[in-house]
Amino acid sequence: MLPMNRQRQGHRLRRGFTLVELLVVIVIIGLLATAVVTNYDKIFPKGREARVKTDLLAIESAIDLFKMENNGKLPENLGRLVEPDSNGQRYIKDKESVPLDPWDHEYFYNVQPNGTYDLGSYGADGQPGGDGENGDVTLKSIRNTGRK
Repeated sequence: MLPMNRQRQGHRLRRGFTLVELLVVIVIIGLLATAVVTNYDKIFPKGREARVKTDLLAIESAIDLFKMENNGKLPENLGRLVEPDSNGQRYIKDKESVPLDPWDHEYFYNVQPNGTYDLGSYGADGQPGGDGENGDVTLKSIRNTGRK
């Protein structure tokens, strides 16, 4: 058996991590963080695009329900879909206001004289036109190609 002082010394040496072990862990964490950051731009635009499509389809359903309940008349604006009607019904459920697109812009809604409407998002820049994440996503583009 080792003397008491020697046992304590050996125990003290085995406690904790060495500098090399800590550096290896830091390098691994750095590599993982780099992988996440480089893929960030690829992952989140697809998620925002999917949310726009889901929102547009939900708003379209609310417009269709409004139209059925109001003798074929379209709402003047999207705000009418969250206002309770004479029966207290809201066409966009559980919302106090029309949802914003993933870039915190309002969805555009334009009623045409022929009884149709345009509905969509102008993308990240909030301006008509553009490419990539700044491109417009409309109900028509979802129906035709998935994205304009």
